[in-house]
Amino acid sequence: VLVAGLFAFFKIKKLPKPSVHYPLGFIITALVLVYSGKTIDRNSDWYDSLRLSLADVKTNPQSIRVVSTLAAVYMATAKRDDTSPEDRKNLYRQVIPLARRILKLKPDHEEATYNIGICYYFLGKYDKAEKC
Repeated sequence: VLVAGLFAFFKIKKLPKPSVHYPLGFIITALVLVYSGKTIDRNSDWYDSLRLSLADVKTNPQSIRVVSTLAAVYMATAKRDDTSPEDRKNLYRQVIPLARRILKLKPDHEEATYNIGICYYFLGKYDKAEKC
């Protein structure tokens, strides 16, 4: 995209009336540079799904989809065989407030209610799990 912007800038530069086209070339080049910088900056977020989800929640904390994705990543990580029992409990503890945030945004969200129940079950709080 950067190459295309520069090509357009230099191609426009050769036109007979450059006074109108110079600002357009500069604007295109500036936009390409800004978006390229944002893309490069976001590359570290794409390291794994957990890092991406955490970055997305910081960017858009009121999105049900984003918060639900982070909760799902925590749940999937907790279910992995290589997760220690203490880490597993910590992950389940982190899912509960996320699911509650989803329920504040959308009270009839069934998956969030289910996740709270599952987390309480795996944390040994069977009475709370049964209520969900």
